[in-house]
Amino acid sequence: MGLGERYNRKTSYTYDLPSIAPDNKLRTVTSKSPHGLFIVSLKTLKWPLLSPVFPRLCLIAFTFCQPLLINRAIALSEQPVTDQTTNIGYGLIGAYVLVYVGIGVSSLHPVHPSR
Repeated sequence: MGLGERYNRKTSYTYDLPSIAPDNKLRTVTSKSPHGLFIVSLKTLKWPLLSPVFPRLCLIAFTFCQPLLINRAIALSEQPVTDQTTNIGYGLIGAYVLVYVGIGVSSLHPVHPSR
């Protein structure tokens, strides 16, 4: 008996598999539509398919903001120091914190539910 044979002895039955559609929505497919199974599958798996979209859009937006912040910081460094530029500098610090924390948080979201 080899190592692989010892662990593959259990027979897999259909009740051992996780349910794809707990509400049995896949049973409502009719033969009237040629794409009925595809449409019902999309309706059933709507949230698992859409869950990575918002974090990915946030990551794109935060990444797009990085060069804009750098341009504004360079423009601010060329201006004379006044109370207004000091306040703008503090705002840029907050914007940098927001952007980099946002990049970190939006990249933590798992892209695939199996991770």
